[in-house]
Amino acid sequence: AELYAIYILKKHQKNNLGYRLTKKLCSSFTKQSAKTMFVCVLKDNGSKTFYEKYGAKLFKTAKIKIGKKSHFEEYYRWENFDNFQK
Repeated sequence: AELYAIYILKKHQKNNLGYRLTKKLCSSFTKQSAKTMFVCVLKDNGSKTFYEKYGAKLFKTAKIKIGKKSHFEEYYRWENFDNFQK
């Protein structure tokens, strides 16, 4: 399963909204028999600590081009949804 993106306005961050949204997503994935999930983020995205906090592990880095600039993407994976079952 893939967590494609979560965009939360700055004024609404740090109030557990990201956790609640991701928990709901994991519940839906579980009903569809998904057992793992991944997300791809730009390396310099400070919000990636959210994924790490809830158990995602870095498993791949790739260089990409956006326009004329090169960037690095990092792929994180959850091996299970245990951190979203509470």
